[in-house]
Amino acid sequence: LVYKVYIWSMETKKVHRVSGDLFNDFGPAWTQDGEHLLFVSNRRFRATLCDVEWEMVYKDMAGIYAVTLKKDGAPVLPFENDEETVKKDDDKKDKKDEEESDEVRVQIDFEGLGDRIEVLEEQIPDASLLRINLYFPDPWPKKRHHKRRIVQAGFLDLCERRLKPAGAMHIATDWANYAEHIDEVFAADTRFTCTERREHDGDDPFDRPMTKFEKRGLREGNRIHDWKFEKKGL
Repeated sequence: LVYKVYIWSMETKKVHRVSGDLFNDFGPAWTQDGEHLLFVSNRRFRATLCDVEWEMVYKDMAGIYAVTLKKDGAPVLPFENDEETVKKDDDKKDKKDEEESDEVRVQIDFEGLGDRIEVLEEQIPDASLLRINLYFPDPWPKKRHHKRRIVQAGFLDLCERRLKPAGAMHIATDWANYAEHIDEVFAADTRFTCTERREHDGDDPFDRPMTKFEKRGLREGNRIHDWKFEKKGL
């Protein structure tokens, strides 16, 4: 069974498939600006020999990928530009207005969508990040779908390699069952230490913004779970 990522268009009332025919894709999540779709995919085929049967096996196939939703949209990790520009007062005002509004309208050019997939794993060097934030990922509440959750051992492998020593992961969810899952996954991993964990009603978060998913969870009576995991040094 191969899982695929789909997008439902509210304008056309049609389903559009993001995934191709060959790969197992799961764990989709929008970026906060609504410009990209992130997902996990088993499409890294790095063969190695089995120690017992001397057959070719594939390990650590999962990677993080991103889709640029607009044809003319910028990649999620654009090339660095050291050119400095002079900001005008009007630009500051427009930026302030954008920050005050938490409503994001997602616009998608579905034609050629599958051709605009980026391999984030190959664009982020090892030991280059101080912090990774994962706020309110898809909980996949049904038990048979739990393996699609992004917080898995393979995901921690990716994060551990990209974080600097003493780098941190900040995670938040409003699903109690997903919170138990996160605790179990990190408890089985010796490379991270939980430096802080909070359970609250939206009144005691870490240094992070409040998201619309958090607001919805609070309206539904869910409690918020926050973690700080720190990568252990050498």
